[in-house]
Amino acid sequence: MAKGRYWMLLVCLSLFSGLTRAQITVNSGDLPAIGQSLSYYFVSDSTGQGIPVNVGNAGANQVWSFDQSAYPGGYLSTVEIVDPASTPFAASFPGSNWGWKFSLDTASTYIYFENSPTTLKQLGIAFSTSDTTVVDPTEDPDTILVYPLAYNTSWSYTSRDSVDLGQGLLLVTVAQSQVVVDAWGTVQLPAGTFPALRVREDRTTTQTLYFNGFPINTDQWSNISYQWVSDQGRGLLVTISSLNNETNPNFTRAEDIQMQVGPVGIEPEPSPVAERFELLPAFPNPFNPTTTVSFRVPIRSRVTLTVYSVLGQPVKTLMDGVVGPGRHQVQWDGTNQAGRPVSSGIYLVEMRAGTFQQVIKVVLNR
Repeated sequence: MAKGRYWMLLVCLSLFSGLTRAQITVNSGDLPAIGQSLSYYFVSDSTGQGIPVNVGNAGANQVWSFDQSAYPGGYLSTVEIVDPASTPFAASFPGSNWGWKFSLDTASTYIYFENSPTTLKQLGIAFSTSDTTVVDPTEDPDTILVYPLAYNTSWSYTSRDSVDLGQGLLLVTVAQSQVVVDAWGTVQLPAGTFPALRVREDRTTTQTLYFNGFPINTDQWSNISYQWVSDQGRGLLVTISSLNNETNPNFTRAEDIQMQVGPVGIEPEPSPVAERFELLPAFPNPFNPTTTVSFRVPIRSRVTLTVYSVLGQPVKTLMDGVVGPGRHQVQWDGTNQAGRPVSSGIYLVEMRAGTFQQVIKVVLNR
């Protein structure tokens, strides 16, 4: 299942301890005790244009400054550090010895990790609402950290995940990552000033759709992300991910920004979000010249919205990107992928988010 892994990464790393005045080193024992709570601010780009950012420079003794007020439109959340054995999906993640839980209303998300003396690995995710349950162990786990983590530490890994979509369809996602601690210095936040390491990850993801064992479609994209990690009390302070297919390490437009806010254990009021995935009726419908397609997601998710003809032929991709929890909307102006007007008639709009899939009908009446 496609997942917003940087969102998970934010929470799992945000838990080390230690304010010092020089370079720092993070080890496996620096993770916080089970029972601790952490407060975070998340914001995702929903325009396709990116969020203006300044990721700063690589090298020694850098200073970075971040303030959530510069990134409106996000939401606050609280993460609980949990014992995996106490969770309802523990049997699906037998190697996990550390995890976290994120809850909003009746929706709960669990992320499972294995924390060893040499690495921190993400083993998968489980998600449940009042009427939906998804359990997704990762076939080849992501290597989130390598210990000891210090300036110039580097590693690489390949992760693999597959989702059975039914009716002979299988979606396989393979990600290849190169990671390096490329800077150290100080991070300035509204909550305080902290020593930090900056971790750069260059990631290429290939997603292939199979029908009865034969590949029928392949998509590939890449991105760059930075995580600022502290070793005392705060852990991962900030995560910034580039837009897809970015090649400039000093990019100025981001797809996602996450930062730790306030003292650990202080729980902000969560923003209202959806309790389930849902594609809503388009309005107006019938339409001419434009209709609005709205949808809801309960957790940060990669969403695709595609218009098809009644014969199943792709007409236009309305959206393909990551969004945060809540309600979102896009418009379709009755044109195809090339920008040319299509003829009057019935069209199908399909929404996909992980294993979720829903289709609605719209009528273009020129």
